[in-house]
Amino acid sequence: WWVLLRHPELGGFAEQYAEQHRQGLAAVAAEMALLTGEALEANRFLETLVELITSGRCLLLSAYLNPTDLDRDRFIGWRSGDGSFYLLPELARLAVERVLGTGGLNNLSNATLYSQLASLGLIQSSDTGRHTKNVRVDSAKVVRTLHLKPEALRLEV
Repeated sequence: WWVLLRHPELGGFAEQYAEQHRQGLAAVAAEMALLTGEALEANRFLETLVELITSGRCLLLSAYLNPTDLDRDRFIGWRSGDGSFYLLPELARLAVERVLGTGGLNNLSNATLYSQLASLGLIQSSDTGRHTKNVRVDSAKVVRTLHLKPEALRLEV
């Protein structure tokens, strides 16, 4: 476009379309950004979790409790008093992969998935040098969690 605008014979003709060209490039860039965001595996992971939770196929308890035998197969974490979520990362990922298939997250490693969540600003807290957080759930039991901000799952309170 730069060369076309400087052409001695075509430059004047092309200049009348310069603003439309700029708007078209801006529209393409915006669409590419939107599609990239939708394709991000972390977004697919979270969207699938929301579907699983709202449909009742997965369960987030209101606080950490040992799930009953009926709930054990659906339990993937709990909601904190501040509205954030503590996911048991392996259970949550297995639930998502049951829906999307093992390639549904493009065979992404857990570390990369958690890095994407961090880059989206959705991790509430983590242990130093990690994206996960070890949480003591009773006097003798520590579990590894993925501690997400309330907006990560967009669930109604």
